[in-house]
Amino acid sequence: MADVIGFFKKVAPWVAAAAGCALPGPVGMAAKLVANAIGKPVRADVGEIAAAVAGASPEQLAAIQAANNQFQIDMQKLGFQHEEDFLADRANARAREVAVRDRMPAFLAVVLTVGFFGVLLLLAYHAVPDKSRDVFMILLGALTVGFKDALGYYLGSSASSEAKNEIISNLSAG
Repeated sequence: MADVIGFFKKVAPWVAAAAGCALPGPVGMAAKLVANAIGKPVRADVGEIAAAVAGASPEQLAAIQAANNQFQIDMQKLGFQHEEDFLADRANARAREVAVRDRMPAFLAVVLTVGFFGVLLLLAYHAVPDKSRDVFMILLGALTVGFKDALGYYLGSSASSEAKNEIISNLSAG
């Protein structure tokens, strides 16, 4: 897998950095760029994106490199001067929290957790009125995403976290 990632980084460093940043938006953009270049769907997963690049024909590789160059120009217009800038966001947030000793992220995580399980408990014992079902489901979805993000921030992902950290470090090194 390291060879595939290394090849991906050499062919399209900006797209590879976006794919390895673990944020849904950039990973999705990377998948879409590669999918458009090779002409078939690619799932928004760094391993699948890298495998699609590794299996590309010479013409498709040229299209991927062209997409990478345009992506670089677009990202530099948005303020990302280097591809490593994609990888710095989450680390900077955690470092800030440690340096400032800010308790607000922890407080918000506790509120989201209590709210999430409170709503689930409420649903277990009470039906949602039909008139407000759609609004309630949208709010429940937003609460679920917030709870998931809080878990990801404090606990990281499961066993695949180490593998993902290795892939990200391989993308940002060298």
